[in-house]
Amino acid sequence: MVSLPPLWRVHGCDPQAIKVWAEDTVVFNALSGQSHVLNTLAGEILLRLLERPADRETLAAQLSATLEIPVDDDLRAAIDNALAEMDELGLITSRNP
Repeated sequence: MVSLPPLWRVHGCDPQAIKVWAEDTVVFNALSGQSHVLNTLAGEILLRLLERPADRETLAAQLSATLEIPVDDDLRAAIDNALAEMDELGLITSRNP
């Protein structure tokens, strides 16, 4: 059986409580009661995940087009780091509901 890549989705944050200022995105986590400031990449990822769940490669293709950067190992590593950080903060999850 082939293992599918994790499908990430928003978890714990209210879309109405997300504010974007310049290069930062501020998000309130309703589950923890904490606010978090995300960098440009993490903010872009979160906004895309609000639209629909996605895996890393889908996110890489979308971000490449938006930020006009190549899909390479550096971008994939940056996405993996952002996903792991937001998962740890409880803003996103790859687990089924």
